Amino acid sequence: MRFEGDQLIIDLSGPLVALLLYGGFTLYGWLRGFRHIVTLAGALTLGYLLTVRGDGAVVGLVNGAWAGTVRVGSMLGDGVAEMLPATPLIAASLEAPLLLRVLVFGIVLAVGGSYVAPWSDGGLQGIGGAAQLRMLGAGTGFYCALLLINALAVFWGAARPVLASDGPLATALDSLRPNPDVAGVFIMTFVGVVVFVIITRFNRLVVPDDERD
Repeated sequence: MRFEGDQLIIDLSGPLVALLLYGGFTLYGWLRGFRHIVTLAGALTLGYLLTVRGDGAVVGLVNGAWAGTVRVGSMLGDGVAEMLPATPLIAASLEAPLLLRVLVFGIVLAVGGSYVAPWSDGGLQGIGGAAQLRMLGAGTGFYCALLLINALAVFWGAARPVLASDGPLATALDSLRPNPDVAGVFIMTFVGVVVFVIITRFNRLVVPDDERD
C-alpha cells in the first residue's frame, strides 16, 4: 500500500491480504468473545481436516477403523473374518475432486458461521469480567484466519494451473502461502483449549450471562 501523488495504490501481491484476514478475524474474536467465535472455529477445523488434509487424515482414519473391524471379526471366528475383506476400504491414493472439496468446505463453514447462540446477540460490553472471553476470542480469531488462509492457498494452488484468470482476485489469492505444519500445531492447540475450557468452565461456556444466578 503506497501513495503516488493523490492516488492510493494497494499492492495485493504482498502480505496485505493475509494481514487483513488475520487482523479482521482477531478483532472480530476480541469484540464478540470466545463463546461466539468458537463455533466458527470448530467448523473451520472440521472443514479443513475433511477437505484440505482429508486426502490423508480422513482416508487413514476410515482405513484404520476398517482394519480394526477386520481384527475384531477374526477374533469372532474364521467365518466372520472371511466375510470381511482385508484390503483397505478406501484406496490410499484416493482424493476427492477439487470442486467437491471446495463445496464441502463452504457448506461446513456456512453451517458453523450461521449458528447463533443466545449470548451472540451483541458484542461484549466493557472489559470487566470479560477479559478471558476477549483474549480467547482474539486467539481463536487468529486461528480461524490461519486455517482459512491455508485452505484458500491450497485450493487456489490446485486450481491455478487450469485457470487462466487474472485480476485483483487472482493476484490476492496468489499472495497467500499455505503453512500446513503450523496449521497442524494450531489445530492441536485449539482442541486442547476447547477441552480445557469445557472441563474447567463448562457452566460459563453453555449458560448465557443473563441466565446465571
